[in-house]
Amino acid sequence: MPHFYDKIERAHDAINKIPIDQLVILDKQPTSLHGVYASVYQDFKNDIMQALESGVKLIMKYRKLVLVFPKIIPYPLEIETGFRNFCQQYDLKHAVISEISHHLQINAGEAFIVIEETDLINLIKISRSLNLVVGKNIGIISYNETPLKGILLDGITVIYNDHEKMGETAANLI
Repeated sequence: MPHFYDKIERAHDAINKIPIDQLVILDKQPTSLHGVYASVYQDFKNDIMQALESGVKLIMKYRKLVLVFPKIIPYPLEIETGFRNFCQQYDLKHAVISEISHHLQINAGEAFIVIEETDLINLIKISRSLNLVVGKNIGIISYNETPLKGILLDGITVIYNDHEKMGETAANLI
């Protein structure tokens, strides 16, 4: 799972030493590996665009879409690229912020895509303190499925990839 953020060249050099018939790459497509090898990976840019397009009618009821893209964990930048492309394609006012803090100004008519659960909890707390109703006054889309999100606020909208299917596909490749 090549989510490398430092010493990327060293990591790719090490992976390039693995015999290709013994290599399976999962989750993220590396950019500088040689040869043909088995891989199952997410297309972060297109996946978020497709997920947002599947709910575009609901998203368009909001005047602004905000991606909460944390800096504390290096998530794939392609997520932000796909988000911006979607917003430009639909001429939707948008912003990218790094966290939901207690000082953040939240307004009715905004929808948020949150990745980290801490940001999700803070957003819900702030919304409640302002008497904003999720799904009515503000929108929340959470990135990555967890059992908690299925019951939180009677279920919230979630963007996720089928990791179980990715695992099955990788097993079949092996």
